[in-house]
Amino acid sequence: MQKAIKHIIFPVIVFLFCATPLSFIGKGVTEANAGSSVNHVLGKEIVTIVDSTTDLSVPLDSSMNKDTAEYETYNPSDRRWCGVSSVIVAGNNIFAAWQTGGDKEPSDYNYITVAASTDGGNTWIDPFMIIDPPEKVMITVPMFYYNDQGQLFLLFFHRANGVHALPIYNADGDLSEITYDAPFSIGVKNSSFTKPTVLSDGTIGYVSGSGDSSTNDAAFYRSDDHGISYKKISTMTSDTDKNAKRYAESTLVELNDGRYWAIRRLENAVNGGMEQYFSSDKGLTWTAGESNLPKPFYSPGSRFDMKRLKSGALLLVTNAEGMGSTNRRKMTAYLSEDDGKTWNYSLLLDNYITSYPDIYQTDDGTIYILFDKHRYGEGGIRLCILTEEDIKAGEFISENSRQLIPITKIHEEYADIVSVNGAFEKKIRVSKGTTFSELIKNMPSEITVTDEYGNDHVLSGSYSVSGYKGDVDGIYNGTFRTTLPSTETVKLQDSFNLLSFKVYVGNANDPNDGGNKSGCGAGIEANGLILTLIVAGASFFIRKLNKLSPRRRG
Repeated sequence: MQKAIKHIIFPVIVFLFCATPLSFIGKGVTEANAGSSVNHVLGKEIVTIVDSTTDLSVPLDSSMNKDTAEYETYNPSDRRWCGVSSVIVAGNNIFAAWQTGGDKEPSDYNYITVAASTDGGNTWIDPFMIIDPPEKVMITVPMFYYNDQGQLFLLFFHRANGVHALPIYNADGDLSEITYDAPFSIGVKNSSFTKPTVLSDGTIGYVSGSGDSSTNDAAFYRSDDHGISYKKISTMTSDTDKNAKRYAESTLVELNDGRYWAIRRLENAVNGGMEQYFSSDKGLTWTAGESNLPKPFYSPGSRFDMKRLKSGALLLVTNAEGMGSTNRRKMTAYLSEDDGKTWNYSLLLDNYITSYPDIYQTDDGTIYILFDKHRYGEGGIRLCILTEEDIKAGEFISENSRQLIPITKIHEEYADIVSVNGAFEKKIRVSKGTTFSELIKNMPSEITVTDEYGNDHVLSGSYSVSGYKGDVDGIYNGTFRTTLPSTETVKLQDSFNLLSFKVYVGNANDPNDGGNKSGCGAGIEANGLILTLIVAGASFFIRKLNKLSPRRRG
């Protein structure tokens, strides 16, 4: 953190300096990685674990004046945006990291904050940890991952010194027992925008920019020393215009046949917004980049993520507004059970503005997906907890699944609809031959919806069902068309897609029985509404308490 707060929390830093040395399952870095050089350019003082002695009301920069527009402290209430998040689980603890500070990215005031939950995501300690150097310099792109030996790192990008790794210890126990060592440089300038991938041979790889601004090509980086250092192994080339390759945010998986599969971001949905490459020689060479890929490989020009699950299935999470769309909406999880050949299952996670998903799966199969929500509007960081069963069902149906858990939220006036109070069913089955007018004749033109804070809103509107043909068996998508209130006191959102429904005509199969499945977040209704309101209310109350107190146990 900046110098001002460093002096205030000096006793805490002295204690943390006594932490156990960097070790890899009982072996020091130099023992475990003979010949590897650990470059400690940055000191431990850039990291603060927040406790009751921490004063969060100091400015981000000691030279700031309260009367200036850029004045800002480390208090969550002073945040002006939140984005680029990462999630990891250790024991019963969930950790979420993201970048904030300043009024946007990039900014010299950007820093990283980490929140922690010990109760499955019901409540959050925010902030639990802060990463910010004494000098005014941009710190961005936090990325949690475990290396091949199970050591937990938090990677981050230091604008002046490149990518660093922060080793974290005892993360699976009591939060008071967590320690860390000084961040060290991994030897590259180009950040990993998704979790590095541990490969079958024990090496660790990721794909990012090549560093050549004349082409903006991507490159493959590999670590042979458990993540202490990475080297650029090869470059990935394509005919795509370099302006569409401004950011090389990429994801990497190893296929069952041993090939590496890398997918990178393209700007402004050019050529579908994604480009893919394959390597048959462990990343030494790559096929020429291919774009204009089939669904679900679309992106508006934003980060996406793909991971191999414990079952062997592949999980892709991306904005699914559609081919050519530049809207960062409809964050969706897609599942493939045949190594990426087909993607027969999907689950809508959020219907509104969202970006930069990050995936982690625990040994019991639970999937955690974190992303930022309307980073310059709501300013939220949201977490979905789910299983493969949920994705296959197209709904949050498993016992412990939860959708859009709010970890932080800058603007409380943004409120999600959590119930339509039975105004219409999410799944409507009609006999073949039913006309559209017959379908909607008993559906009300005025409905009352309830938001996450328990407030009711009366909405007037009409119904539409895309491509409806009552004389043709099929599944049709319907919507209650209305204008949601947007004022200084409330900005209503249909993040759970509750104003939409499906119509099953004749013998159309229910999507839960198999085939191509598309989720609509219906799990938020019925009994889930009570739990949602309780959790949302508790989170809202806790956030309000936090904002009232500049000194608290994080």
